[in-house]
Amino acid sequence: MQEAKIYNQMDDEIDLRELWKTIVKRNKMIVLLTGVVTCGAIIYALVKTPIYEKKAVLKIGFFSNGDQTEYIDKTKRLAQELKVIFIDSKKRMKNEEVSIEKIDPLKGFDSFFEVVAQCTNEALCFKEIDAVVHFIQENHQKIIDEKINVIKYKINNIDRKIGFTKEQTLAQIDNEIDMLKNDTLKGIEEKIHSLKITKLQVLDKKLIMYRKDIAKYQAQLDELIRNLHDIQNKDSSLVSLHMIEKRDIQNRILSTEATILDVQAEQESVISTELPQLLRDKENIIHLQLPILQKKREVVALNELARLQEEKEILQKSINPNNYHNTNIVGEILGEDYPIKPKKTLIVAVAMVTGLILSIFLAFFLEFIGKNEHE
Repeated sequence: MQEAKIYNQMDDEIDLRELWKTIVKRNKMIVLLTGVVTCGAIIYALVKTPIYEKKAVLKIGFFSNGDQTEYIDKTKRLAQELKVIFIDSKKRMKNEEVSIEKIDPLKGFDSFFEVVAQCTNEALCFKEIDAVVHFIQENHQKIIDEKINVIKYKINNIDRKIGFTKEQTLAQIDNEIDMLKNDTLKGIEEKIHSLKITKLQVLDKKLIMYRKDIAKYQAQLDELIRNLHDIQNKDSSLVSLHMIEKRDIQNRILSTEATILDVQAEQESVISTELPQLLRDKENIIHLQLPILQKKREVVALNELARLQEEKEILQKSINPNNYHNTNIVGEILGEDYPIKPKKTLIVAVAMVTGLILSIFLAFFLEFIGKNEHE
């Protein structure tokens, strides 16, 4: 058993020696073949057109009013559109000098996306990225202009509403207030003054006059009664005349008393009905109608106009040049000054290793064929 292991180990040592002898024997061929492959790789790396890569990060344009930010476009939708225009369509054109390799949103950012260009010289990369940026800016500028026009139209509408509120609503309320103060209220005060100073005094004078008339008629009646008593048994015709006069005086007294009652009723109506009603109307205007109109005016002036003015200021702020921006490159276009392709060192190293392995394999193969022919 131990002798078999020693024998196998001797066989292994013999095989390794044979392999090394084969490599040494054909070392010129190995070096030559490895050198040829390496030189070919060097020539390929030198002849191959260098490819440069440049990257740019773009931020979507936006409108801001200080509190809210509204982006002009969505990064995913825009990236898909740009891929179709600048990647898919240009692949069919087979332009080997310049190409857009990637347009993707940046992960974790809703308003940023990256554009990657590869080209045979740096100037072409800058030009191609600028073409992408110009295309986006041109389309987004149209959106910005349209948005600004819409906002300006809204501002004009608000100005018209403010003007209408000032010229119509407030003017109408002011007219109503003036009419209550200068027409209705003054009319009521004049009626109150007329009732107190004119009508009641006239009625008082009428009452005094009618009472005097009654007293006069009563005196005439008393005198007539006395005369009737004196002539009652003397002259019947004269008694008849005095009786007629007596009835006439009594009728006048009754008529005057009825008139006094009418005047008193009218006086009572003025005092208990007309004057209180006018005073209630006056109090209603002073303490109810005028305060309501003044409050309404205050609400319109302070609330409605203030709301419209605030809305206008927000819209004006959003179209301030400092509060809206078109889509643009963040910072500068980035990239290495040296080409990313071909990777010359890697190509030469891989070619050298590959040539060495192939040449060693070829050496073993030739040695194997030689031994077989010799046997």
